[in-house]
Amino acid sequence: MEFIAVISLILTIIGVIISFVGPTDNDKSAMLSRLKQLAINNLKTKNTTETLTVLKTEKQTVQLISTKVGLECYKDIIRDGERELQWRLVTEKIKQIADKKSYSVIPGYKPNIGKFSIGPYNNRPYSKTLFQKPEDLHRKIGEILNLCINYSNKE
Repeated sequence: MEFIAVISLILTIIGVIISFVGPTDNDKSAMLSRLKQLAINNLKTKNTTETLTVLKTEKQTVQLISTKVGLECYKDIIRDGERELQWRLVTEKIKQIADKKSYSVIPGYKPNIGKFSIGPYNNRPYSKTLFQKPEDLHRKIGEILNLCINYSNKE
């Protein structure tokens, strides 16, 4: 996780430098997006098996990422170009969650946002535009949990 901390620091420094140099907001946004994508690609090639975007709004994106150590949930703040770890489940906990099917998806009453839960992490928002049916997200969560388990079994 040191890599993500270093990239986050670099993005912050570049953001400060850019604010003094004076490119347009579009230039700043494009540069930060490109750096963030490079960091994400590096993370994907070294430590991950799959990324599942569960929430995408104008202000933030939330992704579930399967890694060598388990499942991690990241929130990207689009305006700031920041990525923050929300929570992590280790493989042993994931096995328990998968065995007990301790994950759920509730569409809720809001037009664009539903809620999902995985183990101890309850009522997390998801975008209905990404998953029109709650069953679609439920299936994807089950798949990413199984990927985490299978990935750890290969180690």
